[in-house]
Amino acid sequence: MKKTFIFSIIVFLTFSCENSIVTQNKQIISDIKANTTFSSDGIYHIANNPKINKGVTLTIESGAILLNNRGDIVGPETFTIEKGGKIVAEQSRQLHF
Repeated sequence: MKKTFIFSIIVFLTFSCENSIVTQNKQIISDIKANTTFSSDGIYHIANNPKINKGVTLTIESGAILLNNRGDIVGPETFTIEKGGKIVAEQSRQLHF
């Protein structure tokens, strides 16, 4: 019984570690002043409706998760875009911008 239990724990840890995904978790609290990419493996907490400055591109890869202060999922409309700034958002199957 004891050997079965230990074996089960080893198998569980092996498979859970092998299939784990490393995720970025970042706070976005200020304006986007340089070209920036939100990667597909990231969770981005957006505060204060940041501005995308003139001449700057924010790229949001499919799969990136954007959350507001309350933890609600939000889209690119969360940002204020200055004239000459832009957002490039790749669409995912789960969230449609």
